[in-house]
Amino acid sequence: MLLKDRIAIITGGGRGIGRGVALRYAKEGAKLALVDIQQEHLDETAKALDESGTGAEYITLQGDVSSSADVQGFFDRTVECFGRLDILVNNAGIGNPPVPIIDMPEEAWDRTLAVNLKSVFLCSKAAALQFIKQGGGGRIISVASQAGKTGYAMLTPYCASKAGIVLFTQAFAKEVGQYKINVNCVCPGTIDTPLL
Repeated sequence: MLLKDRIAIITGGGRGIGRGVALRYAKEGAKLALVDIQQEHLDETAKALDESGTGAEYITLQGDVSSSADVQGFFDRTVECFGRLDILVNNAGIGNPPVPIIDMPEEAWDRTLAVNLKSVFLCSKAAALQFIKQGGGGRIISVASQAGKTGYAMLTPYCASKAGIVLFTQAFAKEVGQYKINVNCVCPGTIDTPLL
């Protein structure tokens, strides 16, 4: 069990890639804090964990990853429940309305960047502060996308947010490496999830 007794926060843990990560982490022995804006999605992941036979310990935390107050609450509750934090998986994300930029409502741009990119800033900062407080380092893994490497028409806000994650990761890794904090991102291709 590669992650035995490691404590992991997984944002967007209610479905899709986040649920897949949660189930695999549970199989590897991790204790989980699952974050999602939709409680019903968290309930479905909880049911899948209960039926997985892993006996995983977990908590569910409903809230908005683009809200600094909610994010602080996620981290406070996780440390209160499990005593520490070892891993953050920045997975929460949304798409954008498939319209050209010249027709894109400002609110749609802002919401896509807030959920996909601002959340990575808020959660990574909170995780790094907790890791530094604990000592001993930690791991931050963010889910970007192939769309962060290649632009796609009608998906400009999504592409911009995912490209932002890639370079945020590179820069932040250089800032916090001295604290033994490992920062990486993955760039999946097309995956059959509810987001798609």
